[in-house]
Amino acid sequence: MQKIANISPPLPTKWEHLCQHYVMHGSILKATKDLRMNRSSVTKLLRDPRIAKRIQEIQAAEFQDLGITAERVKEELARVAFASAAGLFDEEGRLIPVHELPDDVAATITGIDVEVQQKMRKDDDGNLVAEDVVTKKIKRADKMAALALLARHFKIVGAEDDGVNQLATALADRLNRAKRRMGEDFPLEDVDDARYVERVPEPATAAEEARIIVSAPPAAEPDSNLWD
Repeated sequence: MQKIANISPPLPTKWEHLCQHYVMHGSILKATKDLRMNRSSVTKLLRDPRIAKRIQEIQAAEFQDLGITAERVKEELARVAFASAAGLFDEEGRLIPVHELPDDVAATITGIDVEVQQKMRKDDDGNLVAEDVVTKKIKRADKMAALALLARHFKIVGAEDDGVNQLATALADRLNRAKRRMGEDFPLEDVDDARYVERVPEPATAAEEARIIVSAPPAAEPDSNLWD
C-alpha cells in the first residue's frame, strides 16, 4: 500500500494507518479487520474532523493519479443521460460495429450479448442448408439514473425526486399571489399545496343514473312482419 504524503498536520501512526486502510478498502469492516481494532472505536474515529480531512486528502491524491475529476464525472454522466439509441445505427438502419462507434455512443454501452443459432433454409436447388443467425443484445447504462444524478447535482430536484411537486407548489403560490393582487374579481380558492394526483372518476349517484336511463333513446319495436 502506497502511503500518501500528509498535507495537514501529521496524525498519530495508528490513525494514519486507519485512514490509509479505510481508503484502500472503502469499508469499515475490512479496515477494522486489518488493523484488529474495535468496530465501534473505528466508527467513532472516522467522525473526527482531522481523520475525515486526512481521508479526503488521500482520496484526492488517488483521484488525481487516475485522472478522475469532477468535470470528467459530469461529462460521463452527460454522455449517458443525453444519449440516443439512434447513434447505434447507420443511415440505412444497420447496427454499427462497436469499434466504429463514436466515443460518446460507445461510452453508454455496458455489455453486449451475442447469440448464434442455426436456422434451416432451402437453397436455390431446394436442398436444406444450415444458416447461422446472429442476434446481438446491447445493454446500455441507465439513462434515467444518470439524469437523476445530474438533476440533483444542479438542484433541479431534491433527494426525494420531488421536483415536480415543488414546481407545482411554486406555481400554486404564484396563482395565489396574483389573486391577492387582483382582489376578488374571479372565483379562485387559495391552493395550500399542489401535487400531481391521478384523477379517479367518481361513481355516478342514483339521480345521475336515473337521468341516464331517461335520456336513453327508446328501444326499437320488433318488426311484426317477421312473424307473419
